Amino acid sequence: MQIVTLSPIYTPLNLKAGIDPTTALYDEVLKAIPSHNEAIIAPNRDWEKPQDSYADTASDGYEMRVLLWTCRDEQTGASLTYHVYPNETSMAQVTLDIDSALTAEAIDADALDKACQRISREVITRHSAQLYKVLKGIMTALPSRFVDPVRPVLEIEATDVSWVSRTLLLTPEERYDPQVQALLASWLKNTTRPEDAAAIVAGSIDYSMTWLNYVIVDENPGRTRMLISAMRIAQFFYAAQQRLNEKGQEAISNTMFIKKRREIERVLTDVQSNMRLLRIEYDVHKLHLNRTKRKVIDEIMEGWDFDDLMTNGDRILNFASDRLTAIANRRAQSSSFVTELILFGIGLVAIFEVILYFIEYSREVATRPILEFDRPSLFFRMFASADADLLILFGFLLCVILVFIYARYSRNK
Repeated sequence: MQIVTLSPIYTPLNLKAGIDPTTALYDEVLKAIPSHNEAIIAPNRDWEKPQDSYADTASDGYEMRVLLWTCRDEQTGASLTYHVYPNETSMAQVTLDIDSALTAEAIDADALDKACQRISREVITRHSAQLYKVLKGIMTALPSRFVDPVRPVLEIEATDVSWVSRTLLLTPEERYDPQVQALLASWLKNTTRPEDAAAIVAGSIDYSMTWLNYVIVDENPGRTRMLISAMRIAQFFYAAQQRLNEKGQEAISNTMFIKKRREIERVLTDVQSNMRLLRIEYDVHKLHLNRTKRKVIDEIMEGWDFDDLMTNGDRILNFASDRLTAIANRRAQSSSFVTELILFGIGLVAIFEVILYFIEYSREVATRPILEFDRPSLFFRMFASADADLLILFGFLLCVILVFIYARYSRNK
């Protein structure tokens, strides 16, 4: 009997949102991954895009992982694999042999649960410094246009491990062991389908994967790998969405204290783009999975209430959109006000110029009657005899009246 644990972790690798592993640009990422290190595997290095994405219905046609880093923990004998994804959220997979690593806890479900979580966290933490060194080298080797800033860390911290899910791997014979049957009932009692324990014992199903505690009857190694891969993919997207929700909530709170509109726009736009691109990647990834794995992922997501997490993300997106719309409206209002102020100034100058022109021309006509062609004009005589200060005051009052009329029109529009 073995236990496989999966834990979402923070990793200091953050590629620009939207860098697609199926494009030619991704070659730059592959070049930055060390090729001489036997512990590192780049899944997309030897991958060739098929002409028909649906030609092979048994295998997956898309791979998001940037690299896999594998080692064996000498202290516990556990096998550790870091599945590194491009957006600071990765998955750590630890395989434990119950006989060698958890003998003290025997077959007690609660003790087994706690022990495998504790050992997994210790193993993940112990080797994180080596992984982070590799990832730092990749971030340094990549062009700046390919990466976004990351939190500078040398090794994983306690808060960087989100949770530890636990999967019992049973042999076909072990399901008939009375002790194992009792373990199964206790192991699955807090999941959404505790009745799966009896179904596994009866042989009607060979796995149960709903909430944190999982069980797989390891009859076919290929099928077991597929089921574990489905768990890893589901938990990665759940953890990535949860992290973006938390970052979105934090960003929205921070924008309340940011005075610069451009900075607010940058923060909220990053939240929107990262969250929307993650959802696109989730849909694209599911589109290229074989039908069995897609069904398993849907079951896991249902058990984890992924729709509720997505709904909360929608609220964050809507709030960010509303804030950006409000900022755009305020900017438009400010621009409109400045434009109107400029036009008011131009109009004021134009009115004064016209008044001064009439004053000058009227006085010229009054002093040189020949310009009137012997036809006296009351209009020119009035301007010629009026006080210039009164005419300028009249022009100013005219501008005020026009502004008042415009303000009433704008308010009632």
